[in-house]
Amino acid sequence: RPGNSSQHPASSWGWRLRGPSARRRHACHWNCRQLAKNTSAITSIVSGSLAAGTGTPVLLNFWSSTCIPCLKEMPALEEVSEELDGAVTFIGVDVTDTVEAGREMVGRTGVTYRNARDPRGEIFAVYGGLALPRTVLIGADGVVLATHSGEMDADEIRSLLDENGILPS
Repeated sequence: RPGNSSQHPASSWGWRLRGPSARRRHACHWNCRQLAKNTSAITSIVSGSLAAGTGTPVLLNFWSSTCIPCLKEMPALEEVSEELDGAVTFIGVDVTDTVEAGREMVGRTGVTYRNARDPRGEIFAVYGGLALPRTVLIGADGVVLATHSGEMDADEIRSLLDENGILPS
């Protein structure tokens, strides 16, 4: 599956990537390639998944090691990521942590999807982030389909994907 490797996901900061809060749907037309000016590592991962609009949808999940709901949510994201086996690219984005704290969180939660850092919270801000965790669903065409602030369990993640026509049949 895309992004999978035999290396431990925390071996580099190009790693592999919830809640009942209000989900906002909007027709935001942020194309991930426009974000290259801000944070190239995250952009390169996302852009690669969306290459020329022929790639896979992307689920970005912003988290921090100090966020208890993030800690609870990450295993649910891993579960759905494994179920979908590459049909959706999951990317975790560690917001404002140190490298060590982020690696420890990935190790503690056991996630294997890609993760990257957003040390100054720039990408988090671009995607309207105010609180963690924050999930952003991006269609294969690069258009943001949905956002969600707060912790989600595996069923809520599946529902988010299904409601936006992303969940494979």
